[in-house]
Amino acid sequence: NGHHTADCGSLPADRNIKLNYSSTLEGSVLTLTCENEMSLNSTTEITLSVTCDSNGSWIPNPADFIQSCSPFSTTVSPTTGTN
Repeated sequence: NGHHTADCGSLPADRNIKLNYSSTLEGSVLTLTCENEMSLNSTTEITLSVTCDSNGSWIPNPADFIQSCSPFSTTVSPTTGTN
């Protein structure tokens, strides 16, 4: 049928995200693990599994997960955070 296997490519690197995947080709599953300060103090490990779709994008889109994991993507006031 001449179907071209899509390649979703690697996700943007984030030092708070640990990626676990064997391939970025169509049908592959990629697991993102959030390892920021909040998740390290939490008992539940925060992970998201995304699948490479035939249109060449990860489903669901991991952008929001990556942004919510990074504590530096939002403005933090000096009064928040535990020392």
